[in-house]
Amino acid sequence: MEIQEINIDEIKPYKNNPREISNEAVEKVVKSIQVFGYNQPIVVDNDNVIVVGHTRWKALKKLGREKVYIIKKDFTKNNAVAYRIMDNRANEESKWQNKLLKEELNLLQDENFDLDLTGFDETELDQFFLPKDEDNKIGDIDLDIAQNDVKMIQIFFNPEQETSFKEAIEKLYEKYKVDNISDAVLQAVVNESNNS
Repeated sequence: MEIQEINIDEIKPYKNNPREISNEAVEKVVKSIQVFGYNQPIVVDNDNVIVVGHTRWKALKKLGREKVYIIKKDFTKNNAVAYRIMDNRANEESKWQNKLLKEELNLLQDENFDLDLTGFDETELDQFFLPKDEDNKIGDIDLDIAQNDVKMIQIFFNPEQETSFKEAIEKLYEKYKVDNISDAVLQAVVNESNNS
């Protein structure tokens, strides 16, 4: 396999790419390249049409890169179409081992690493740091509903009460042996619900 470096303007996106690429996805790749570097070549056919790497290509364009690394493959038309679909579809088949993922995220969090660089957004990250059982519940509280309530607290909280709120949260950290606001508030709500 030969990796080549060519001018980015020589590459053409596949006009019928069935995978929709969001601006959010491009931004995540932009951040990744800025921090970790450009580590994956774009796969193109003999006409320099992208087979795999549309999001990387868009991110590199956004970063103003003039040169990119490619792997050029002699695909038949059908093979290029099938590989393009398979590459995107295969990602949907992957599942996270949540316990191991949470351990890895905790490791990064303990080092004050920017968790945005993992590609997960704040809502997704909250799910990994909230304790839950296999039925997606804590006690009798549905986790999805509870998370929405926590977000409502964050959105509508009165800033004038910030000091007293922080003091109360610190007490909840100790009481429930947790280390973040979402867990503390959720545990307090669960405890109150179970006692009512």
